[in-house]
Amino acid sequence: MKEPIKMTLLTPGRSDYLADRYTERNERPLQ
Repeated sequence: MKEPIKMTLLTPGRSDYLADRYTERNERPLQ
């Protein structure tokens, strides 16, 4: 899982999208 994260770091646009998705998951509890 660390490999994809590194890839996203190289792409700021993708990292932002992933970050938003990550925060959304953390904020919202898994159903």
